[in-house]
Amino acid sequence: MEVSGFFPSSSFAKVGQRPANKWRLPCAGNGAITCTNMKSSDEEDTGGMQTDWRSLRARLVAAEQSSLVTSNPPHTISTTNNKWAHTLHAPEKGCLLVATHSLDGVHIFERTVILILTLIPTPTGIILNRPSLMSIKEANSTSIASANLFSEQPLLFGGPVDSEVFLVSSKKPGVVGVFDEVMNGVYYGGRESVGCAAELVRRDAIDLKELKFFDGCCQWEDRQLGDEIASGCWNVVACGAGVVERCVGREKTWEKLMRIVGQRKS
Repeated sequence: MEVSGFFPSSSFAKVGQRPANKWRLPCAGNGAITCTNMKSSDEEDTGGMQTDWRSLRARLVAAEQSSLVTSNPPHTISTTNNKWAHTLHAPEKGCLLVATHSLDGVHIFERTVILILTLIPTPTGIILNRPSLMSIKEANSTSIASANLFSEQPLLFGGPVDSEVFLVSSKKPGVVGVFDEVMNGVYYGGRESVGCAAELVRRDAIDLKELKFFDGCCQWEDRQLGDEIASGCWNVVACGAGVVERCVGREKTWEKLMRIVGQRKS
């Protein structure tokens, strides 16, 4: 079993693979994301400042991998930059969906990395690694552009479902309880909270560079995502906030994540 690196000093090998055959695209429709806190019992708000259970789990995965791969030295977690990743068997809030080669040729989803924002009431995520082609002003994204502070910011393609979403990558206390938490240090908002984000920037509670804006999102119907994963369309990957930040707008991060799950183009 191979242990691969994503960024220097911190990644883990695959823990399983799935067969690839048929697949279905995420559903279309009106998928506006709100800032309403809708959390299941396993998505309770921890306040964003407590011990990150994902990092703890990643340490356990690293320890298990190091015990199995005796020919390589143990890999340790980088707790300072959260640049770690390892595979999962099932999706969870804050995980990445990494498109497999089964989606090669599918224009929207080929070589995509999707961040799952929430699983309730339906799985919803955004494509992270498509580069920006225009600014918010140029795209005429009205609700975000209405906050003039953001009009010159890059607008990235988040998916085919109509929505406007932004990510906040910050550990400043001003964001806790204001936006929906995806993982420790990463939050998201939508049309209803753009004004709030602008006000926090004006008050220096968050930095403008900590905000990334997306046009559209991805959504799945009941059991659809599970079927697509079982069919081999997606690899499910847990990661730290540092990996999410490095994926935004960078297409080549797909290749690095595929090395982690042990899949290379033959």
